Amino acid sequence: MTTSSMRFERIYEFAPSIVWDALVDADLVSGWLAEASITPQAGGEFTLHWLTRDPPTVSVGWITRFEPFAQLEVTGRDSETMLFSLIEVTGGSRGTSTALTVDVASPIEPAFASRTPADWHTSLDYLAGLLRGHPADWQSLRINPAAASSARPDGVESDPAETKPRTRRHPHG
Repeated sequence: MTTSSMRFERIYEFAPSIVWDALVDADLVSGWLAEASITPQAGGEFTLHWLTRDPPTVSVGWITRFEPFAQLEVTGRDSETMLFSLIEVTGGSRGTSTALTVDVASPIEPAFASRTPADWHTSLDYLAGLLRGHPADWQSLRINPAAASSARPDGVESDPAETKPRTRRHPHG
């Protein structure tokens, strides 16, 4: 197992207070990252239930840094860390936006090293969808993991006709 360090940066057209809530409110985290149980304070537990994994798994961590609207750090029991840093920036359709940086350090099995960054990019796309009012539907993704590749982050399912050949029907039956 190797330790992998990754950094992801996104700009969301929402104020830091809104993005912050999406990082610390269990109901909101459940709409973009994984089903969550969170005690939003320094030392609080941060538990994620990964329902789309086969078999479903649980990650347990503790909040080691809790600076509202600025930084949230979670350290897991297997020494993984997630540091979310928020900076208010001007611009965007609402006049203010948030630059979010996510630093992740985690022991990763070599077989999963290439998949982990893709999973984070997808999760951050889901965060964008959640902020626009379209949380991820984990039940659908768990029942049909292939749907994860066709679900768009804005919560709109891709039209199967876009990815599959159309079949012709006889006009009379």
